[in-house]
Amino acid sequence: MTRFTLSLVDEYPYQLMGISTSLPPYRLAWLLNKSLELNLCMCEAVEMAGKQKPHALFTRYEGRGADEHAIFRLVQNKNKGSFLLQEQKGADYLMVIDESPELDPQAILTDIRAIQGINLAFAIELEKLKQKQNVLLTI
Repeated sequence: MTRFTLSLVDEYPYQLMGISTSLPPYRLAWLLNKSLELNLCMCEAVEMAGKQKPHALFTRYEGRGADEHAIFRLVQNKNKGSFLLQEQKGADYLMVIDESPELDPQAILTDIRAIQGINLAFAIELEKLKQKQNVLLTI
């Protein structure tokens, strides 16, 4: 009997960035809107339920950039001791951006770092994450 093996290549058409700041979500969204010319609006929160911990809600904002092609999502990573991405405990927020040929991730990171109140902004490689499914829940 002949056996066939199916190999899947995970492709993620998203850019993922971590943001470390003590700003509340609404303030960060407003500053990102102003700095990056976005129109982030509050959406339904991401709800995570765990076996050891009670369910947690993570605030989520979504909007389009000035070019209207890419969708930007700002998601809270920390909430009352729970993490959306356990591997990225240094990130208070996650920015998920649809890949677009017009976007330059480094320029976006530079603009985010220039915002008053942002302690750290960094790129996260989706391929190296163990909890990719949590990021996909935000989309």
